[in-house]
Amino acid sequence: MKSRSPRGLATALAALRVPQWLHFCALPLAGLTCAAHFGPAQGLRVLAGCLIAGGCLGCAYGINAVAERHTDLCADKNPLVTAPERATLATACALLASLLALALALLLGPWALLACATSLGCGVAYSVAGKRVPVLGLLLNTGIFAPLMAVLLVPGATPASWPHELAVFILLLIQNQLIHELADEAEDRAAGARTTAQLLRRRGTVRVAILVGLAVPLASLALAPSLVHALLGSALAAVTTAIVWHAGRDPARARVAHRVAACVGGALLWLLARLG
Repeated sequence: MKSRSPRGLATALAALRVPQWLHFCALPLAGLTCAAHFGPAQGLRVLAGCLIAGGCLGCAYGINAVAERHTDLCADKNPLVTAPERATLATACALLASLLALALALLLGPWALLACATSLGCGVAYSVAGKRVPVLGLLLNTGIFAPLMAVLLVPGATPASWPHELAVFILLLIQNQLIHELADEAEDRAAGARTTAQLLRRRGTVRVAILVGLAVPLASLALAPSLVHALLGSALAAVTTAIVWHAGRDPARARVAHRVAACVGGALLWLLARLG
């Protein structure tokens, strides 16, 4: 009965860690084109896409909070650290979020359903086992976020800029996750998790993250719909890679700076393609 108190429910909902992923709810907008008439029906579709992203991420972050409630060190990061007895209720909230996402995806069609199911599957696999295996955890983390860019795609009407946006996003996401693993190295090691950053060690992780950033201009030249898009993608990578260069000193701060730069640059890339 105690776990059903308003305070218990608030803790369980906090375990979904909405502020940590709210900005990613815009990812489905990558499937929109400027050619489509934006009426009430399109607005409802966009809202459904953003809610699908929220449901997938709420599930992934909630299950992760439950799985790491005994090994995380900071209650600000994971509310279940100081309230592990709320794990069952938090799991229920995460599963409800996933069901909401699946129900909305079913309404949008098979493409949205596939993207949603892939994100949910990777989210659960990452927390249950993937984080303990080098490289696999990195791939599963990418699988949580990248499919959300396909939720609102319409077969035969894929935006010309979408492949470029997807490639840039994946590469920057890998960069950020490597820094994230550096910042959480002590927690992960204490939990017995064998991350990619532990395999590469600090210097090697920074070097690999830099190489990932250098791949962005190559992807931009191959996939960008115009030279302007390619230059903007390359400039964004230059900024994030400069941040990565100094990540070895303070990975936690570098991760925040990287995330801000990637969000701002990604939004500009999206606006250039839709309004240009």
